[in-house]
Amino acid sequence: MKNLLRIVSLLLMAGALLAPAAGALAQESEPQVVVLTFDGPVTPIMIEYLDRGIQRAEAENAEALIFQLDTPGGSIDLTQTVVEAMLASPVPIVVYVAPRGALAGSAGTVITMAGHLAAMAPETAIGAALPPGWLPRWRFQEPWRTDDRPR
Repeated sequence: MKNLLRIVSLLLMAGALLAPAAGALAQESEPQVVVLTFDGPVTPIMIEYLDRGIQRAEAENAEALIFQLDTPGGSIDLTQTVVEAMLASPVPIVVYVAPRGALAGSAGTVITMAGHLAAMAPETAIGAALPPGWLPRWRFQEPWRTDDRPR
């Protein structure tokens, strides 16, 4: 959650620097950010959920939409639909691979890279990449070696 707040802060600061001065001065309320959380394979449900989230973010004049993702992947056809929706979004989308131990595998990697900004929580994985300094708990094991066999 701490990293999520940092990402949102950085995104909002970048937006403030890029926004026209008149628009920035006219803003009376706190910046809005819509957060969606998805945990599971890429399915039509994900597409519908993301579409509704984008519509909500646009209706609320949100500065950004954060799409917290934990997926093993899924159909490339469905992934293409998700990517197209993200690229067409009038609201910037931050894909955040989280919580700890989350995965953006296979199609999840493509979705993460389609975001306007991508971030990863500690101890997460995207495709075959890991955050620097982290040794995964699921490292390759040598199944042919056991304690009862000579080495």
